[in-house]
Amino acid sequence: LGGTVTYYDQGYSNIVESLDGYTRVSRTVLCVGLALWAVILAAYCVLLPMQESKIALRMWTLGAKRRDIAGQIWTPSALMAAAGTVIALAVSIPGMSWATDKIQALTGSDLTLTVSTGQTVALCAGALAIALAVIALVSVSTAQRGIRRIE
Repeated sequence: LGGTVTYYDQGYSNIVESLDGYTRVSRTVLCVGLALWAVILAAYCVLLPMQESKIALRMWTLGAKRRDIAGQIWTPSALMAAAGTVIALAVSIPGMSWATDKIQALTGSDLTLTVSTGQTVALCAGALAIALAVIALVSVSTAQRGIRRIE
């Protein structure tokens, strides 16, 4: 129908490649970030029990309750996860704004992109909730492992 049908897409066909590029870059950044987060969380799940099971054993021999032992292991780790989440939020929002500005400059696009603060906060809150759940499970299993050594 060349020449028979005329349409106006408000310039969308000119920027569709840039939008596809932004989508690919953002997916890659998200996947890499989540993969690194999973690796760090997995390393935590391996290293913390090795370190804290001795403390759990000492606390158990001194008469501490299982709940207190798990809490003693959980509290510092949970505080560290919460602090890390706050730092991630403080760095990620301006960092992503800077990165999108650089991508726009490199592609020469006049399209304005913004970072969604709400989505970033929701993603960080979800990651924190998962991390706290994993920390709780590892803390309880570490306390149990330390107690089992003496029983």
